[in-house]
Formats: sequence, C-alpha cells, structure tokens
Amino acid sequence: MVVYITAGTPMSLIERGQLSGEPGSLEEAVDNLAAHLAENPDELEGWVLLGRSRKSQERFQEAELAFAQANRLAPDDPDILVEFAEARVLASPDRRMEGEPLEMILAALERDPTQQRGLLLLGIHHQQAGRRPKPRKRGSACSSRSAPMPPLRWSAASTTPGPRPAWRHWPVAQ
Repeated sequence: MVVYITAGTPMSLIERGQLSGEPGSLEEAVDNLAAHLAENPDELEGWVLLGRSRKSQERFQEAELAFAQANRLAPDDPDILVEFAEARVLASPDRRMEGEPLEMILAALERDPTQQRGLLLLGIHHQQAGRRPKPRKRGSACSSRSAPMPPLRWSAASTTPGPRPAWRHWPVAQ
C-alpha cells in the first residue's frame, strides 16, 4: 500500500525506469520501505509488509524487529501477534515453538480462536513437544471456517459391481 501511495502503480514505476525487474530490485524496494519506515514509524501496514518481506527473504531477525514495531502499534491484533511469534521462532537458533512465542500464540488464540496460522503453530508446538494434539470436535473453531461439505447421495450408478472406492464408504446424508 505504501508503494502505491508514494509511487503510483507498478506500471508507472516501470515507465519511469524505477522498477527494472532485474534481480535485486525487490530487495532494493524492501530496503526503501525500511528507510521510509525509519522516518515514518507509525505506519502499521508498512511494518507488517516489511516483516513479511524480510521473512520471505529469510532475514528473520529483521522480520522480528518489524513485527515487534507492528505489535507496538496494534497490540490487540491477533494476526500481527501470530506473525510476530512466528518471526521470533524463526529468528531463534533452535526454532522451537515454546516460551514467549508460545505465550504469544496462546494470547492470539484467546482473542481469535479461529486464527488459522495460530492453530497451525500451536500444532507445531505439540509436534515439537512429542505430543499429538487432541482431535477437535466437529463444529470447532478450525472447521467453522471451512465451507460445509455437500451431502453425499447414493445413486444407482454407485451400486455397480466391483471394488468400491474409499469415498463410497463415507456416511450418507439424511
């Protein structure tokens, strides 16, 4: 979003020769964003974008710092808290989901029990701890975001002789 505000559309950058498509131009754009945020530290969206960009560049310590700033600006946002926790884990030498990052994940899930990335990271914590997470009940927070499965109906075509595919053993909707 910051790029559109400061520079216009990507096509206008290409026309002005500021975005060449050469290797390093994305890195340069991210560095420019970091410089812009140093002068404008209250731009929440910019810090989130910088954190995600640094994470994709595998510059995890810098991603952690960017998400820390975003978290200072929006301390009640569970999405930012989860991204901050993930960056902190990736920046750590052992990459274990425990301690403060785990507490951050649990706090985010307390605010939004359907936060998908938080649920995934909590599952990673259980895996790293050697525990299998307990199965979730139907209708739980995780499945509530999924589109409902259409009811299965049997037809004459499904009663053909021969081996039955595994999906044919699913329960029939009433």
